[in-house]
Amino acid sequence: RTLSHSLLPPVLDELGLGAALEELAGRHSENGFPVTVEARVPSDLPTPLAASAYAIASEALTNATRHSGSAQAWLTARLDGYLLVLTVEDAGRGTPSEAVSGVGTQSMRERALELGGTLTLKPRASGGTTVRAELPWEELHG
Repeated sequence: RTLSHSLLPPVLDELGLGAALEELAGRHSENGFPVTVEARVPSDLPTPLAASAYAIASEALTNATRHSGSAQAWLTARLDGYLLVLTVEDAGRGTPSEAVSGVGTQSMRERALELGGTLTLKPRASGGTTVRAELPWEELHG
């Protein structure tokens, strides 16, 4: 039950992606890893899109917490034309060039691809890593 709650919390259906991301960030913050959220998305996004964005954010924050060495992270979600753009950034040590993508990273990529989107991981100029998902939403409306 705990696993399914963390994957698709009731707040996602009840109040939408923005509220679900705030709740997700709150759980990380309560555990000592502060997450700043800026979510500018409608509450009525299609369920497949909202669920994929939430799962990507959840995995990216879990990775940042476990592997980055950063003291915090920043999560943004916004619409850019026909794309839902989700980013998770940390100020940690970054991803070594020889690092092999793990199950979590592969899962995030697959979720993005299932919707016809993309997922990129790149170093931040000031140190750390940016995970960026671009998920099309217009096609899901009609």
